Formats: sequence, C-alpha cells, structure tokens
Amino acid sequence: METNLAQRITTVHRKEAEVAEVLKQPAVVRNAKLTEFRKRGMLKYNESIMKRKDGHSTELYQRERTSKCSEDELVICSACKGCYSETFFFHHKKMCSAKSSALPQTVPVALLSSATSEVPEEFKIEVLARFSKDNVGELCRNDPVLVKFGEKLYEKRSKIQKKC
Repeated sequence: METNLAQRITTVHRKEAEVAEVLKQPAVVRNAKLTEFRKRGMLKYNESIMKRKDGHSTELYQRERTSKCSEDELVICSACKGCYSETFFFHHKKMCSAKSSALPQTVPVALLSSATSEVPEEFKIEVLARFSKDNVGELCRNDPVLVKFGEKLYEKRSKIQKKC
C-alpha cells in the first residue's frame, strides 16, 4: 500500500507511454500532470464503489483530505474532477477557478451511480446536482425512469434554445 500516489505512479506505471512522457517534463509540469493522474484515479475508484454500492456497503470513498466530521458529503468538482468534502469545497473553488476557464460547481458523488452513468455530464451538473438533499431530491436523482425523462426534457429544451 503506497501512501504517496505520485510516487506510486512514477514507480509502478513508469513504462506506460503517458507516464513516461510526463517524467521527461520539468518539475512544475510533471507535478501538475501527476496531480491530474491522482484525481483521475480517485474519480475512477469512487465511480467503481458507487456502481457496486447497494446502500448497505461500508466501503469508503477516496477524497483529497479526510474531514473530522463524518457527516460531510463528498462532492466532485465539475471543472477538474477532483473529489472534495462539501464543507471545504469553497477553498478549492478559489484555486480551481483561477486555473480553469469553467466555473467549478459541486456535483454529489451519488451521481456516479449506475442510474446516471449514461447521462451527459452537462445534465448532471445543471439539473441533477441542484436537487435538495432530502428524500424527494434523492428519489429524483436515483430513479432511472425520472432521470431518463428529465434528460429527454433537458435535451429538448437545449435544442429549442440553440435554434433561437
């Protein structure tokens, strides 16, 4: 078990083309790319957990920093795809908005479930992420029929707006 993900990437995956190319770069570029790899790996891991979860699983998600508060919601940054605690997302938003042209928004990790896997990313950010955190909001996010119906309405609306 490696605690430093950048070190693990450079040692275990050094023969992969993408990693080998990054290792030739200057330190600033290399560190930025390794951070990107780490975020991508964490997102992939969290997606696999969410797809396996049946509501009773005790498997933990990976995120940037652990919080002292166990009730913290894990959210994903829409711009860089990093996983963060919802309580401290505003710290990340300040840094990420300076680097990215897109405005970072929170996307709940629950949207990684199998019910929303085929849904476009824009629909997740614009519609599904904005539901409240009560029973009705969870039903609207997780019911496959409601999600598909909402997606169709969203596509229809965006087509009409493009014509105008």
